[in-house]
Amino acid sequence: MLRVTLHAMVIAMEFGRHLSKGIWAFGDKGLPALFGIGMIFLVVRILPENEYGSFVLVQTLYTLASTLGTALALLPLTKFAAETAENGPYITAALTLLALFFAAASVVVIALQTPLIALLDPRNEGHLSSLMLFIPVLLLTAYFRNFAVALLQATYRVREIFWIDAVYFLGSLVFFAAAKRMNHFSTASDVFVSITLAQILSSLTALACTRRQITGIRLPAISAIRTLWDFGKYSFCTTGLSAVFSQMDVFLLSSLVGVGAVAVYNAARILTRAFDMMTQLIMMFLLPFSSRHYAAGNIQTLSSTAEKTICFTTIVLLPVAFIMIAFPGEILHLLYGQRYAEGAPIVRILGFVVFVVPWTAVSSSFVGGVGRVKEALFFGVGLVVVSGIVYPLCITVFQAAGAALAFVAVSTLFGVSVTVYVQRFVPISVRGTYLRVRDIRTFALGQWHDLIDRF
Repeated sequence: MLRVTLHAMVIAMEFGRHLSKGIWAFGDKGLPALFGIGMIFLVVRILPENEYGSFVLVQTLYTLASTLGTALALLPLTKFAAETAENGPYITAALTLLALFFAAASVVVIALQTPLIALLDPRNEGHLSSLMLFIPVLLLTAYFRNFAVALLQATYRVREIFWIDAVYFLGSLVFFAAAKRMNHFSTASDVFVSITLAQILSSLTALACTRRQITGIRLPAISAIRTLWDFGKYSFCTTGLSAVFSQMDVFLLSSLVGVGAVAVYNAARILTRAFDMMTQLIMMFLLPFSSRHYAAGNIQTLSSTAEKTICFTTIVLLPVAFIMIAFPGEILHLLYGQRYAEGAPIVRILGFVVFVVPWTAVSSSFVGGVGRVKEALFFGVGLVVVSGIVYPLCITVFQAAGAALAFVAVSTLFGVSVTVYVQRFVPISVRGTYLRVRDIRTFALGQWHDLIDRF
């Protein structure tokens, strides 16, 4: 009896330790969800359909460029800074690589502006020419902010990350509301101006949070740049392929159906921010965690952590999925009134992706953390090839609902594939994963008894 009690206490302490570490991280990753709610009431409900669709297209292009920069320079920074206390050379190398990439991306966007617009908006519904110029501005104002978040992530300084993100997300909402109050908030350009101002404030906050780490940094060492490049070139390709897949629905839908269809689709897909929040939360912790423990040979610890994370994440997301599948029309009516009612089938379809999100997030984190990004590149190639076949076929037949069908199908295929691959170096048992419910129950009961004892 005593042994069982002690075992329960150990389990409760383990969960409590992870929970305390995760409070700030959960709050940080809850900010995008809060931002999404604000977007619904301050942007989606107000902007005309074509203006909102145009905003989504340009924002998607910016997100793609930012994600690629992160994969090339910042993902390697997080990995190597987590493995050593002497991270000064990696800091300057990452800043250099990120600056070069953002500059190159800006030149490409400006130089290829005309063919990009012709490809994405062949019907000229969105008037994208003026909006495309915001991409270089957004990359510039996000430069130091993105760097600081990656550096702080390596040392688990989640509280500082929270404040950096809070200034951006909450600041954007404040600027939205202020512009609306002054009757200067009716176009996609107005939205991008507010976001730019918020990113400037967020970058200043990031500078304050990392001033000690960057004080006294020197010119980048060639060896550090080469180290980041050797890792980053593979993560760049892998993440790039994954990013192309994740944005392919928006690009193809705009090209094949129109900007208006993008507005309807994104109004429905914004509900999946809860899934994105959990994915980012998992990767924030598991990327440096898996890097350290795999290097130390703690395979059992990695397996146990993976199973607990997948189990807990599934339990958290199931209620969200149930609401999306059972009451899609009611959700859209609650959020948008009479607008975007045709997005109900899209919401229902997207709800089914919850069953693969935890597995994909954990497995992808482990692939990056243990340095297997080179092998993962093959998965990315296969993902894009399959998407290039499935998306056009589904969109042509079912239009916006077809984009949702293709997204769920390809996401499931990718999640299964990467999880099977991870088994080679970190075994994750399906049965063991869902038996972790007992650990969660033990932890919950322990917390309940503690609460009762206090009163």
